[in-house]
Amino acid sequence: MLIIIQILSAFKFLNLEWIIVEKLKTAKMGVKIAHKTKKLSRK
Repeated sequence: MLIIIQILSAFKFLNLEWIIVEKLKTAKMGVKIAHKTKKLSRK
């Protein structure tokens, strides 16, 4: 039973880590779009 709890907590941690990575990717894409928009508006 203790092994199952440890495995489940590891999966929960990995899921949380995956959510953070996805949010960082989205933020990075938003920054790139903002930068390109700013660059295009200068021309």
